[in-house]
Amino acid sequence: MKIASVVTALACVSVPLSAMAGDGRWTSGYGQGQTEATVTNARGTTFYVACPDAALGQATTVTLEPRGVTGGEDVANVGVLIMVDNRSTSWPLNRRVLDQGQVIFTADAVTPTQKTQLRALMQRMRAGRSVTVAIPSAGLRETFPLMGSAAALAACEVR
Repeated sequence: MKIASVVTALACVSVPLSAMAGDGRWTSGYGQGQTEATVTNARGTTFYVACPDAALGQATTVTLEPRGVTGGEDVANVGVLIMVDNRSTSWPLNRRVLDQGQVIFTADAVTPTQKTQLRALMQRMRAGRSVTVAIPSAGLRETFPLMGSAAALAACEVR
């Protein structure tokens, strides 16, 4: 009886830990008026694109959530290089520190130029093999496979 309880307890603990690692497959979901296409790499860093419904009047957002990066200050317009199969796009993201100290890098596609750049980036991501997000000032370089990205990004429209 005790062995079964220990096995059950270990199984409950191991499920969240294995889910945190990420399998590198893109997924999509819908909730609270937006579609999100998300991928988590083997190091536990997440990259996602959030596309709100047109009725909300909000911008499409690109976010990188690097695992284990905490603290510091909010910083606007951090230089970021996003590479799809070695073709790069420069993209300024904002470094934000959340309530629990977790750092994210995020940007809204607001201007016509940003929207055009994001549409082109998403088109390359749908057809590419990998995307690398490099933030030299933060010492970050994260690579994500693009397996499943075409399907995950299909419902995501840049507005």
